[in-house]
Amino acid sequence: MNYLSLIVAMSVLVMTQVLGDDNVHVFLSYESGWPECQSFTTGALKRVLAKPGMPGIIDLELVPYGNTKYHEDSDTFECQHGSDECEADVLMSCVMYE
Repeated sequence: MNYLSLIVAMSVLVMTQVLGDDNVHVFLSYESGWPECQSFTTGALKRVLAKPGMPGIIDLELVPYGNTKYHEDSDTFECQHGSDECEADVLMSCVMYE
């Protein structure tokens, strides 16, 4: 595991808390266009969720968030990893919250 993946994993652990319903609530804010986030979600997170019984005890909240800047003068958004990341973040948000 490289250094950046370790930081992401530790951030998830720090934002994780056990509430009264005995489930582990995990809040994961990620950038859809960042290779390290893609690696974490399709690697470590996927492996944890594939373990027997894990999906039943984890309440996972995914928040697609890119390093996005809003340009008021042109009413446009600019994502750190390009327009594809902006589109992916919007699509993921719509699918999860619709």
